[in-house]
Amino acid sequence: MRRRAGERRQPKQTRRNKDRFLMLTEPMLDSPALRVLSLGALRVLFRISLEHLRHNRQNNGNLLVTYEDFVAYGLHRHAVAPAIRELRKLGFIAITRQGGGGNAEHHS
Repeated sequence: MRRRAGERRQPKQTRRNKDRFLMLTEPMLDSPALRVLSLGALRVLFRISLEHLRHNRQNNGNLLVTYEDFVAYGLHRHAVAPAIRELRKLGFIAITRQGGGGNAEHHS
């Protein structure tokens, strides 16, 4: 069956797609930076990693994780921003495009 122009191919539901994994390298796991992360920063890192897996490890620079996503994952709303700053300072994440709230026409 041929696809129409602009349609994306659906991935086959194989074992690889069901049991996705994220590779953490030994230097990352053994780094002093990982050992000093706060619990909030670890939760933010794991929630971002989960979003990365849900996108089949694609779109790494375009992942969208909202405050509501972090809160649903178990973080307090006021702990999200400090945890993100901590991860940025230690080099675990980079923010490519800053989101923001506001009016419906202008928020991202």
